[in-house]
Amino acid sequence: MNMFNIFKASNKKLLKIVARELKRHGYQVKKNVKFVYGEGTIPILLVAHVDTVHVTLPHDIYVDKDEQVMWSPQGLGADDRAGVYAILQILEKGYRPFVLFTDEEESGGIGATNAAYLLKPDVKYVIGLDRRGSNDAVYYDCANCEFEDYITSQGFNFACGSFSDISILCPEWGIAGVNLSVGYYCAHTKAEYLKLNELNNTIQRVSKMLDNPPDSKYEYIELYYNDYLKYLEGITFDWDRISHGRGNKKYYLKNWGGI
Repeated sequence: MNMFNIFKASNKKLLKIVARELKRHGYQVKKNVKFVYGEGTIPILLVAHVDTVHVTLPHDIYVDKDEQVMWSPQGLGADDRAGVYAILQILEKGYRPFVLFTDEEESGGIGATNAAYLLKPDVKYVIGLDRRGSNDAVYYDCANCEFEDYITSQGFNFACGSFSDISILCPEWGIAGVNLSVGYYCAHTKAEYLKLNELNNTIQRVSKMLDNPPDSKYEYIELYYNDYLKYLEGITFDWDRISHGRGNKKYYLKNWGGI
């Protein structure tokens, strides 16, 4: 799949492109106007969104081959066309994970909301490929420490973020998920650029993860901010209830100030 075609296509056209690519790789495709989905043989779901914030599609795209950097004066849209490209490259390598492409993530996750209520994937965990930088792993309100330890072992580092499609999908399905870096910077601006070597590094690491899926599902454990604030204030409450319910003391201690 030509990389420039992914970046230059309209949202509607790109949904058709990814549906065609899934069929070419042997998937039975489920779709509506806001998402395209395929059930694979590897029980890990990869997610990316086809929309960008830019009003004008990039018609001038430049690549510095020495620096391995890609950009466009119209705004590249690597958030999240880089994630779309990454998934298609993984399929080209012969992997068959579960796959979901959504539209209107930048408008509040409309495609993900559709998918959350219409689909129920039988997978061990979810990977969103929609994060800036090179090594970030963002879990949003999922506080499953065992899952975080597993992702960290793959070379990614804990980071904070505000929203992505997995913020909708994972709590609805009860499945842990992470949003991983795909090498873009200065997102939501015309100065956005993509580091191709960092994107390719994520593709390699995710491919390695697909080689050895876990035996058991990583469950979504909700992060309880109110309970954490009570802990900071010295108010006593039942950690056992939290750790066996929806919170995780280890997560708080590890990621929120080292208390």
